[in-house]
Amino acid sequence: MVDKKAETLEIKVETLETTEMVSELGHLRTEIDKIDKALLSLLSERFKHAVKIAEIKSKQGLELYDPEREAFILRQLALQLDDHESLTEVVSVFEAMLLFSKKAQAKHLEGLNGK
Repeated sequence: MVDKKAETLEIKVETLETTEMVSELGHLRTEIDKIDKALLSLLSERFKHAVKIAEIKSKQGLELYDPEREAFILRQLALQLDDHESLTEVVSVFEAMLLFSKKAQAKHLEGLNGK
């Protein structure tokens, strides 16, 4: 009988722990959803600015690609990042963002030039 009560108590504790983990999981997913929404807005704004920069560079006869600027951005990122364990991953995300910015700039300029 004692074993049965202990087993029932153990099941209740496991159920409570599972419920708490599911609740925490839901909360964390909600927080990630909020972050994703903010990132989406910021990326959209960034791409709009990148397109405007492309127009200015085009009018001034400047090259779209500025390797010194990209290197500066990545160096600043490394200096500002608190979690240096994730530096490689964060740099990869920023490199992808820079690549897509250049593609958006080129596509926009092609549209302006009727290509």
